[in-house]
Amino acid sequence: MMHKLILSVLLIANISWAQTSTTPGAHSHGAAELKIVIDGKKGKLELHSPTSAIYGFEHEARSKADQMRKDKGLKKLDEKISEIFVFAENLQCKLKKEVSEVQQEKSHANIMAEFSFECAQPLKGTEMTVSIQKNFPKIKKLNVQLIVDDVQKSVEVTKDGEKIGFQ
Repeated sequence: MMHKLILSVLLIANISWAQTSTTPGAHSHGAAELKIVIDGKKGKLELHSPTSAIYGFEHEARSKADQMRKDKGLKKLDEKISEIFVFAENLQCKLKKEVSEVQQEKSHANIMAEFSFECAQPLKGTEMTVSIQKNFPKIKKLNVQLIVDDVQKSVEVTKDGEKIGFQ
């Protein structure tokens, strides 16, 4: 039942955020978007970023060197996600990658990475620390859309160590 509720909330959230979603043709360098949906002890994180912030370029990988940089950047995102988005230790949250894809359009490209998480305790009333610039210094601003149970809000993160409250 809870899984169906989370999927319903994600569907509604994606529809309502579609107008502001990062697309390959319309993005701002130095800025990324994070969508968070939480229902009780479970949730989803969806990160949208220009690929230049993740692996240094937006054109299609044409050479072996480009492909290696791309692979290295995507691998780093997957491996460092639990250092980038840190939940309180007592929550015992486990992050798991669901999807990671590059959306290429001519000379612009974005990464969309989706992660699910499940915690031992409910998340409402807690917070998450964000440290994205340590791993991806080209991201100067993270625009966050958040739904926690029945509350929706927007937050802007501009430096490592900032906290997002799940109220």
